Amino acid sequence: MRIMMDTNVLVSMALFASKRFGNMSDDITGKHALVLPSFVPEEPEMVWS
Repeated sequence: MRIMMDTNVLVSMALFASKRFGNMSDDITGKHALVLPSFVPEEPEMVWS
């Protein structure tokens, strides 16, 4: 299954690390294909600069 995540989810996973986010990350990368929209790498830079 392909799972798409947006910037908010990825930032939350990085800033608010928890067992729940860790388990979710492991499941996604181990069992599924992570799909990122093309703007995800650029969005944090646009917001924080």
